[in-house]
Amino acid sequence: MNASKAVNASKAVYDFIFQLNQNKSLLQRFESDPESVLAEMSLTDAERAQLLDGSLEKLTELGLQPLVLMRYSLARNPEMKAQHVDVKLDPAHGMNSEASSLVLERVYPNHWIAPHLYAAGATVTLPLKGYESAIYEVYPVDSARRPLLAGVTFKEHENKGNAYQIDILKPIGNIHLLNPQRVTSVKVNGEERTPLDLKIPLLNRKRFHHFTTNFNGDNLKVKLNFGDEIKLPRLVVMLHPDSAYQGEALPKGSLALDEKSVKPTLQEQDGVWSVYSYQLDDKNVSGKHTFNFDIERNEETNEWKGLVEVWLVGQKKIQPISVSMTTQNKVDEQSMPPSPYEKDAVSMQIKLGEGTISL
Repeated sequence: MNASKAVNASKAVYDFIFQLNQNKSLLQRFESDPESVLAEMSLTDAERAQLLDGSLEKLTELGLQPLVLMRYSLARNPEMKAQHVDVKLDPAHGMNSEASSLVLERVYPNHWIAPHLYAAGATVTLPLKGYESAIYEVYPVDSARRPLLAGVTFKEHENKGNAYQIDILKPIGNIHLLNPQRVTSVKVNGEERTPLDLKIPLLNRKRFHHFTTNFNGDNLKVKLNFGDEIKLPRLVVMLHPDSAYQGEALPKGSLALDEKSVKPTLQEQDGVWSVYSYQLDDKNVSGKHTFNFDIERNEETNEWKGLVEVWLVGQKKIQPISVSMTTQNKVDEQSMPPSPYEKDAVSMQIKLGEGTISL
């Protein structure tokens, strides 16, 4: 976008993004049903469409300049599968052309710091899980008033004075401090380390393998066996028509849990896709469960064929790695959006299968 033709987003757009940053329940609603949340806001139809699209091109057209003019940038993945967004730190959008040694940090839904530093003109890659909203921040490394542990997903404790503590939820790779000179001592799970040699251990995280998925005509059956570590599991069924039925009315679906009919949440775009989802009661998660999903004929649909994907999303409890540090200077307290996850839990997103379903 040419700087001479730059436009500014409306106050309503900035107010909406501010609310997302501050309001946990609103952000969670936006993740699951963005259309309804946007419909409640004092936005124009064009603004709603651009925010719903969420691409860098549309946000730039809207007048947002990601990671530059705003302290936070909201990135949202409208697909179930994991994706990434590439953003150029473009001086044409207002960044100092000589800016260097820049930190890229995700601050919502959990913390992650990129293992490399960036300069103006660089392209940064923002990883996004399916249907995830994430908030990223870019800032000079010298401005940080706390240790910056890169290469891990982590959660911060309430830190004061010269003490700084985090829980590592997922070691990713190339783990190191971007500013080791600010750290005087380190302990990992209570054992002494040095700022330049952290020796972060691997987490013992078991993969979820306890499921079978079968496709049979107009029926999809999923059998699951949950352990106590699984929290807030939600089954998601996505229907896409075969090319021969593109644009035609979609069949209606019904869902049963353990042979009892349940009412799923339904989102759809006529003739293009439909998504059914159901979250188990957290009190009755542990143990074996069977989901049956059926499509049914109706007045508008007698014959139909398409692709069905089935996913399991939720949270999984883990045993985190504790890292405590003593710093040379006092640690600045940070006000960040609250985490959507339970204590010591990470997001879980598993594709249980895909196949053909038909009437």
